[in-house]
Amino acid sequence: MIVARPFPLAAPLITWRGAHHTAWRLLQLPHLVALRGTTARDLVPLADHVRRILQADRLWIDIDLPSGPAVIDARPGGSAERPAPPGGLLRSGCPVRSEGPVRIPREALPGGWRSGVLVPLRAPDGRHAGRLLLGWTGWSGRWAAARTTGAVLSLALISTARSIGAFWANAWAVHEAEQKRSKLKGAIDHCDAAFVVLTPQDRVAVWNATMAKLTGVPAEHAVGRSPGELFTLTDKDGLPLSLADAPQGGVELTTPSGRRLWLEVFSSPSADRSAHPMTALFVDRSAKRQLEDMRQLMLASIHHELRDPLTMIRGHAELLETMVPAEDAQPSLEAIVQAVEIMKHVIGDLAHLDTDPLAPSAAQAEAVEAGPLLRRTVAGVPSAASRTTVSPEPGLVLHADPIRVRECVLLILGNAEKYAPKGRITITARRDGGCGVIAIADEGPGIPADERPRVLRPYYRLPTTRDLPGSGLGLHIADRMMKAMDGRLELSESASGGLEVALWLPLAPSDGGEAPSDGDGRPAEEVRER
Repeated sequence: MIVARPFPLAAPLITWRGAHHTAWRLLQLPHLVALRGTTARDLVPLADHVRRILQADRLWIDIDLPSGPAVIDARPGGSAERPAPPGGLLRSGCPVRSEGPVRIPREALPGGWRSGVLVPLRAPDGRHAGRLLLGWTGWSGRWAAARTTGAVLSLALISTARSIGAFWANAWAVHEAEQKRSKLKGAIDHCDAAFVVLTPQDRVAVWNATMAKLTGVPAEHAVGRSPGELFTLTDKDGLPLSLADAPQGGVELTTPSGRRLWLEVFSSPSADRSAHPMTALFVDRSAKRQLEDMRQLMLASIHHELRDPLTMIRGHAELLETMVPAEDAQPSLEAIVQAVEIMKHVIGDLAHLDTDPLAPSAAQAEAVEAGPLLRRTVAGVPSAASRTTVSPEPGLVLHADPIRVRECVLLILGNAEKYAPKGRITITARRDGGCGVIAIADEGPGIPADERPRVLRPYYRLPTTRDLPGSGLGLHIADRMMKAMDGRLELSESASGGLEVALWLPLAPSDGGEAPSDGDGRPAEEVRER
């Protein structure tokens, strides 16, 4: 005999009117979602209300928040937050393709559940935010689950799920904004430049650690005050400046203690200061910073200068191992001696420059014949000698430091080998008025006229050659050495369309130049063949 179970007509979810009443109550719940909340605990009130309205025995909200995965567990005895179990909430998973509530298959129901409903949670932009699970443990649960997935309650549950999805999206947006704020704060606090932000009311809103160190005013004392209470600004003529006027360029900043600093200021002016903040960046241009920059540049330059002589030593040493008879090794031995002499010269400059980085390199000028010096220098570079023609004007005598002239020629030959690996290299030396001119021309791509002044700056490289090895220091070092010898370096286009580097140097007195002295009024020494 089969006994039919009574149909629970009194249950609110079974009646059409009850379904509408339940849906209306669900639609009133989104205000329980704390829009500023970011943790699972903020969802507990909503979960408890939804469970009671739908007369479910259990309600779980499975959600992954910035604080970590969590489950809101709402039950008659009380609601609470607990960690998500490692294996998930459902026994064998329940793939969801619908946007609305779906019944959970019997085989996927958690232990003790007779029926259940799963509602996917989605953010306003459609991202998956988690899931809401409703469970019933009694026999009437299957009827409750059926009505919950019906047309009337489905729409109300979708609205509730969207509220939870919006909560999830807001929590992650707050988390990401906080991460960006933290990164920006870290970058500002550790920035080498001093950083200040003024509110539209001209009060300090941001004052980084570098600004605090620069002025001696900590951030906690600076924020909220006007710049005039913290420092004064004047231009190069001593006229007062206001930071609110977004000054640009060099300024003098006077700290509360009276210390004066020369700074470079970069401001972001706003067309409407009444509505937008103003940002100012201060870069320290004091003597200490300039000396440090010069020291770094000096060390990099010396490293660059040492590299080519060392390469030459190694190349000739390897060449000597295979050369027979022994007398044939004499040119290589001489080249090694020259390279070592250059190295000693550079190391001596290092000691000199380190004590006074702003002083020019001391050049030991003497009378030197250009022809032999150029031939010996080129012979010391076997890789370039075979395609280099040296044509000096006979008897041309320069007043210069022979080691430095040799360094300059080697630097320029190195550039010609790198950027003009094919074609001839031509070296000429001639008289031009009271100067001697050593011109080194190659058949490479050359340097555009508008780029020539830039390549004399340290570390500058042409955009078309930045994929080649190099540091952008060669021409800069050669230019500095020429100036140290009272000469100059000029760049132009060679006859073949490549680059021509002209080294202008004073003529020796024996060749028509002005008679130099050694500081005691004595004439310079006799001509040396280098």
